[in-house]
Amino acid sequence: MAEKCTLCEDYVVTDKCGVGEKGIDGLIKASIARKDGKHELFRGQKKIVLHASCRKKYTRPQSITRDLKIAVLDGQPLTSSSTPCLRSSQLEFDFKSKCLCAVMVSVLTSRRGVRTRSSSRRIE
Repeated sequence: MAEKCTLCEDYVVTDKCGVGEKGIDGLIKASIARKDGKHELFRGQKKIVLHASCRKKYTRPQSITRDLKIAVLDGQPLTSSSTPCLRSSQLEFDFKSKCLCAVMVSVLTSRRGVRTRSSSRRIE
């Protein structure tokens, strides 16, 4: 059974990284610097399994300062930014009613065509 990454809360299938006691100390320091409260999850554990990319993003000093600046500017509570905002999680755009091109095409196709008499009924 696959374990979950403590930082992004996604299953660790690839990019697996085992963190020992020394690495956990670094994660605790990064959590205290980020002020996100995850250091409580790390305390007392001997080994944690994470994504290697999540660990790099979480412990890198440049990432910590960037995330703190973004959180202060947005006025949002401080959380880990290891889970990106995906386009698939956003609401879908309604092309039929909001797209100018689609509305114009639907208006043009909904008009009735000119009715003509069939050629078989003509008198010659």
